[in-house]
Amino acid sequence: MTNMVKLGRFVKASTKKNKGLVCTDVYSVSNSAGFIRSTEYFSKEVFSKELSGYKLVRFGMIAYNPSRINVGSVAVQDKCGQAIVSPLYVVFEVDERFFLPDYVCRFLKSRPGQSQISFLSSGTVRNNLKFDALCKMAIPQVDLNRQISVISVLETVEGQARELQIWLDKLDELVKSRFAEMFGAEEWP
Repeated sequence: MTNMVKLGRFVKASTKKNKGLVCTDVYSVSNSAGFIRSTEYFSKEVFSKELSGYKLVRFGMIAYNPSRINVGSVAVQDKCGQAIVSPLYVVFEVDERFFLPDYVCRFLKSRPGQSQISFLSSGTVRNNLKFDALCKMAIPQVDLNRQISVISVLETVEGQARELQIWLDKLDELVKSRFAEMFGAEEWP
């Protein structure tokens, strides 16, 4: 049986702000794209002109929007040495002697992780997960080699799923094209 441990023993919140404007790379965290430049994710600039209150996120740290973690908007910052996110985000680092950030992040997106997030979230209109509640989550503790193996398997399966989706999209286009040829439809949704 896998040993379950409280995540709070292995994570540390970061509240370091962008004082002195050391960084101007504003990122968002999406459930599908992970860390993504805010200007690429949104059709218009949605962040403040005043960036000194934004939170710094170093490479390897994890950030999430507390009101959207329930839909998987949590990611490891793997894009650059340092980025900034909205002050509303929760940013934390993982003690890598015990857990890999990618393993923790994948757990948070998993069904067991999402179940705990749902249970520990609070709010009236929109639930949100505060850092203190995140610390109460129980996570399977396995050795680092096993974590690497789990991540590798998941990356392989995700890659295969992406390739399959490309083929499905091409097949869908072929079906639409063939339908148009056969029935003379000028436009097919």
